[in-house]
Amino acid sequence: MPETLTQARELIHAVAAELMHDPAQEASCTLGTVYGEVRQRWVVVYSPQARQRALK
Repeated sequence: MPETLTQARELIHAVAAELMHDPAQEASCTLGTVYGEVRQRWVVVYSPQARQRALK
């Protein structure tokens, strides 16, 4: 899901601290949600490389 969706941003913020427990390690989590009246499974992925790109 793109981070332009409010629900995606909220889910990312809700799990960010847990995923970044060790900022040098990649981490992910799977979440169940309903978007557009459709049950979906979203995977939130943290990687140090993506974080560095985002900070630039």
